[in-house]
Amino acid sequence: MGALRKCWSKSPKRKIILDEARHPTEKGPRGGARFVCSICGEPFGSNDLAVDHIDPVVPIDTASKDMSWDTIIWRMFNSPKENLQAVCKSCHKVKTDEENNDRRKVRGNVL
Repeated sequence: MGALRKCWSKSPKRKIILDEARHPTEKGPRGGARFVCSICGEPFGSNDLAVDHIDPVVPIDTASKDMSWDTIIWRMFNSPKENLQAVCKSCHKVKTDEENNDRRKVRGNVL
């Protein structure tokens, strides 16, 4: 997964999402850019950044084991810009946990 992450970090779509999320005036403690989370609206630095797929790469009603790697990678890198958002890592974790809980409910694995 590290190679995919490294490839994504150079993606032109990622740069567009970051440019759109850049805070217009606020700078970090060392003068670096700050970004606005699409979910909570708080400013954050690039180390606390995640670019999130609004519509998940693996659909809620599908298990990743039922998808080919080609499909997963295609959905990850060919998602339209409108399906991407810049979010802070804590909001991304909450959203991911909610999606995983929904997947368990769909599969009937609720404890």
